[in-house]
Amino acid sequence: MGRPLSSITIHPLKFAQAIDTLADWARGSTPRYVSTCTVYTLMRALEDEQIARALNAADLVTADWMPLVWL
Repeated sequence: MGRPLSSITIHPLKFAQAIDTLADWARGSTPRYVSTCTVYTLMRALEDEQIARALNAADLVTADWMPLVWL
């Protein structure tokens, strides 16, 4: 089958927190990797190890749209 939903990390930030984090990172010199995760992306990550690794390697994974926020 796939992997458990808990194996994918989505950071539970409010919009203002995410903007503040991104602004802080923009002032630095360290490259960052940010992913906006849709339901489709999450479902694919549960089935595909490469997608799961890419999401879990991101410095920030945000929920794109309400279904993931509700989850």
